[in-house]
Amino acid sequence: MSVALEKIANEVLTNTEQSELGALHLAEFELHFGAILKNIEIEYCVFGGSDKPVVVIQGGISATRLVTDEIANTQGKKGWWSELVGKSKLIDLNHYRVVSINYIYGRASELIATQDQARAVKLVLEQLGVKQITAFIGSSYGGLVGQSFASLFPKSIKNLVCICCALRNSNKAIALRSIQRKILGLQHDTATELAIARSIAHLGYRGFDEIEARFDGKAKIEGQQVRFDVVDYLEHNAKKFVQRFDKEKYISLSTSIDTHDVSESQIQCEALFVAFDSDETVPLNLIKDSVKKLKRARLKIIETQYGHDGFLIEYKKLENAIRPFLENI
Repeated sequence: MSVALEKIANEVLTNTEQSELGALHLAEFELHFGAILKNIEIEYCVFGGSDKPVVVIQGGISATRLVTDEIANTQGKKGWWSELVGKSKLIDLNHYRVVSINYIYGRASELIATQDQARAVKLVLEQLGVKQITAFIGSSYGGLVGQSFASLFPKSIKNLVCICCALRNSNKAIALRSIQRKILGLQHDTATELAIARSIAHLGYRGFDEIEARFDGKAKIEGQQVRFDVVDYLEHNAKKFVQRFDKEKYISLSTSIDTHDVSESQIQCEALFVAFDSDETVPLNLIKDSVKKLKRARLKIIETQYGHDGFLIEYKKLENAIRPFLENI
C-alpha cells in the first residue's frame, strides 16, 4: 500500500518535558480496502523525551489524542484517560514516552479498516524516530487497532494490552451498530439522528445492573407527556456528544469496528486481555476465545456493574489488572 508523504508540520508546546502536538500531512494514503484518502492529516500527541520506552495508547471511537492532562490542560481540555496516565500513575510519564493519534476516517466510499489506523500510528512513530514500542495499550476500538498493529508490525511491538475487545465482534453488536448507521442514513435532521444513534450505543455500553440500580423506572407524568429518568440521562449525554462529534466520522469508525478482521497467527508478542464481566458489547466468552487463539496471551477479568464503559470508570481495578503485566515487561 502506497503512502505519499507531502510534508510534516508540528505544533510544539512550550514544555520542558518535550510535550508535543503534531500533524503528519499526507498527499495520499491508500486504504486497506482499496480506496485512497487525499490530503489528510494524522494528528498525534507525544509526551516525554526520546530516551524513554514508548507506549502507544488508543481509546474508543470518540477518544482523541489528548490521553493525559499533561497535554490536554494546555488545550483547555481534560485527558480522557488522565486517571491512569500521568506522573506517578499507572502509565508513569516519568518513565514512559506516550504517543496517541486522532483516528483517521473517510466517507461512505472510503472504508477505513483497523489496519489503516495501525498504519497511521506506525507512520507517526517513524516520524518520531521510534522503531519499536514497549507496549500498545488499546481500549475498545483502540484494542482492535492494537491487534492490527501487532499483526502488521510484529517486530515493532513487544507487548499488547487489549481492554474490552476481542479478535472478532459479536453478531448482536454488529446488528446494533448497523441499526445506528441506518438511522444516520435517514438524513432528516443530522443532529437528532446522531443523538439517537449515540443513545443506542450508550445504552449498550453500560451494564444492566448499573442501569437498574441508577434509575427508578417510574414514569414522570407532566400533563399528557411522559418522561423517564433513564431517557433523560441518555438524551442529555447524547446532546453533549453531538456537540463534539461528526456524523461522517461516527459512521466511518462504526463500520471500521464491524469490518475488523485480523490474522491472529501474526500476533507474536506478549498480550494481556482485560475483560469486564458485565460487558454486553464485547461479551466475556468472546475475549476468552481470543486469548485461547493467541500463543502468548493471558486474561484478567474485572467484576463491575459498568459494562463496556468500565475502561472509563473502573480505574483502580484496571490499574490492579494491568500493573503486574507492565512491571514484568
